[in-house]
Amino acid sequence: MENQTVQHLKIGSIKTDPGQPRKTFSEQGLKELAESISEFGVLQPITVRKTGKTFTIVMGERRYRACKLLDLKTIPCMVRELEKDAILEIQIIENLQRKDVEPVEEVEAIAMLKTKFSPEEIATRIGRNKKFVYGRIKLSEMIEGFKHYVRSKEMTLSLAIGVASFPAEEQQMILEGMGGDFKERYVQNAINQQAFDLAKAPFALDDKNLVPKAGACTLCPFNSANQGSLFGDGKQICTKSSCYTTKKTKNLLNLIETVKKDGRLLIPKINKYALDSQDNQLFLSILGENGLEIHLMGDMDILNEPVMPTEQSVRDEHHWRELTDDEVKEELEEQMECYSEEVETYTNAPENGFNKGILIDPKTCNWEEVYLRHKEIAKMETSAVPIEKKKMDDCTPTEKIQKMNDREIRKKHIENNMYFSLFYGVSQSLRCNRGVKKLRKSNIFDNFLVDQNEILFYRV
Repeated sequence: MENQTVQHLKIGSIKTDPGQPRKTFSEQGLKELAESISEFGVLQPITVRKTGKTFTIVMGERRYRACKLLDLKTIPCMVRELEKDAILEIQIIENLQRKDVEPVEEVEAIAMLKTKFSPEEIATRIGRNKKFVYGRIKLSEMIEGFKHYVRSKEMTLSLAIGVASFPAEEQQMILEGMGGDFKERYVQNAINQQAFDLAKAPFALDDKNLVPKAGACTLCPFNSANQGSLFGDGKQICTKSSCYTTKKTKNLLNLIETVKKDGRLLIPKINKYALDSQDNQLFLSILGENGLEIHLMGDMDILNEPVMPTEQSVRDEHHWRELTDDEVKEELEEQMECYSEEVETYTNAPENGFNKGILIDPKTCNWEEVYLRHKEIAKMETSAVPIEKKKMDDCTPTEKIQKMNDREIRKKHIENNMYFSLFYGVSQSLRCNRGVKKLRKSNIFDNFLVDQNEILFYRV
């Protein structure tokens, strides 16, 4: 059994351990500790082990250094017999339990423990949560070029963890892109551009056959959910952009083959004014090279499946104004009337020359099923009777859509006129001091914003 008696050993018989994980000691911190020891003494003995005729420090090197600053002759010690592996483990855990560990040393220490313990076990031993441990484990994968910025505190730990989440080759690209000096905004933008929210992925995350070599995203080590939720609990962020892009492209090619087989149209969300965009041109070339006829949104009449309005959707739509319950109810009734007409139009779409097709976002490759019809067909249906004089039941599907849009525009104009009248009254009040006092007292609106044809009032 080990002797746990405190012994006062000569400081000259004690030496530091060259294998000690801790390498840095604050001079100011040592001076403050020395002052405390001078007044109160060494409150906790250091731990040493016998090595020949001398003793080697296992825990307490900082107290030992502070005592040397005071030229003390002895120091209270606990002498223990320890295996070499146990010594390193104790030193690492003792250092990690401190609050002032240099981040890079902290990372290297946890990386050592990871060879023996799971992240959950490490968290328990050092008294930290799992997210902290996973973050430090991830930091151990940071390339050497970024560690300098962490040591100098130019780079925050949260930003460093974000960079370390990417493969080494992508970290190197970010590093070289900075041009030699640390640029926080550049690094953050690079992370945002190269990290992908898997909740918005156009492919199934559990599909292990989409790109067999990569496997399923749910099991991938570059999925942040498998790295201790580094980007927040529940978030699945892909940090391997090359793999994500490969899967997105493969999923697009599979979709193209499906629509070709079914004889459906695939329409990209690209308008004529954005036709010259390099990204859009690349997307259109992929469609053309794979045998699809190119059509733009402006060439088609498009019917999306109607979404039933709710009280909450009404409140969300008018979030900038405080609607009463009666106003919400009235607005919901109007929207439900429009919704019924939209459902009827959508249901009868096949009878009016519409066919099922796919509308796809060229940037994200997310898609939705819609009804599509060439506008040339719609023109052939147009009668000589002006649309504004037609009843809704007598309109073609295209005319119904136009009437509903016109209705929304008219409603917006009425609202704008109301706000303009209110704004005019406010501006008139501001012309006299009495009006200003009255306006401030009433506190109807705290701010107003004039934006081209609209006047928006909002509270702060």
